[in-house]
Amino acid sequence: MDPPLDPGMHPSSYPPSQSLPLLVVEDEEASRTALAEALRAWGYGVTTAADGREALLALASLPRPCAVVLDLSMPVMDGASLVRLLRQQGALEGVGLVALTGNEYVPEDLPFAAVLAKPLQLPVLLRVLQELRGGTGPAPRRARTTPPVRGGADGAR
Repeated sequence: MDPPLDPGMHPSSYPPSQSLPLLVVEDEEASRTALAEALRAWGYGVTTAADGREALLALASLPRPCAVVLDLSMPVMDGASLVRLLRQQGALEGVGLVALTGNEYVPEDLPFAAVLAKPLQLPVLLRVLQELRGGTGPAPRRARTTPPVRGGADGAR
């Protein structure tokens, strides 16, 4: 059994044997559960939240995650609002952000390491998470790349 993670520890300093903490923020329960189970199978320690407000509560009480995988379109508090608030609070240092979206438009002012289109391809997410970890995280057997979906105010790619 791994020793408990230190909440003040920077994610890049977690020993490889420990489950890497991730936060998955997705309002669709079936998608959230399936994604969490798949990531746990790859060795990640996953916490879930159904919206931005739940994510804020989780982040206040848990060790800092190495990454936050979040849907951009959610009720209560959407993904963009969550990221802006966390950035304002200085809570994003050392945390990789991966946006999941079914929309064409993604605000360019947000510091996403990757923007992945829905429906999500798990090997692509696993490759992104491995890159965020500096190549030491779990790697998928096969990965396909998809171009990031980003847009300016006019929604252009």
